[in-house]
Amino acid sequence: MCEALIAGENKLEVLEIGRNRLENKGAKALAEVLTAKKTFVKLNVQQNGIKKEGIIELLKSIRDNKNLEELYLNDNWVKGEEAMVLLDDIIRACKNLRVLNLSDNNIGDASTKKLFEILEKHGDVLEELYYNYNELEQENVIKECIEIASKLPKLKVLEMEGNGIPKEIIEEYEDELKEKGITYKLRAEDEDEEDDEGEDD
Repeated sequence: MCEALIAGENKLEVLEIGRNRLENKGAKALAEVLTAKKTFVKLNVQQNGIKKEGIIELLKSIRDNKNLEELYLNDNWVKGEEAMVLLDDIIRACKNLRVLNLSDNNIGDASTKKLFEILEKHGDVLEELYYNYNELEQENVIKECIEIASKLPKLKVLEMEGNGIPKEIIEEYEDELKEKGITYKLRAEDEDEEDDEGEDD
């Protein structure tokens, strides 16, 4: 299939290939298509079990696709310094990137901090950011990220559920988010349930 896509003369703009168990082998084959075709506007590879090696190849293949508007990498393995460097390249180069989904990648505090600093400098057109369940633990990092997101000029949707964000931090920023018209989800229902159970104990 990948060889046919590369050889074809059609202008490919949307690729929906989520939940197909691509894993690293499939990701590398797909990277060859994305390297050859720079016309993609939307790329969805969510929930494909792609680990570090495959993700790096994918990110390399799209880092100079200036047409990209929507990127869904959720529930794979987008983490670590090399991945952040490549995401920096992508966000800088893709001047039309409106939607970015990095949920469920267990990215952690250090890489998250770097990513949001990149968005602060180059996320001017971003409209939707999905960043649920990425194992954030440091409150100072969480606050910095929400602060940065709240100031992105075009942002309309912000999701960061499942990251253990304290209610106090949400209360600190919710008025500002509402004032700017940003639809936000910062705590999952199960997080509230866990807090309630803890209070009962």
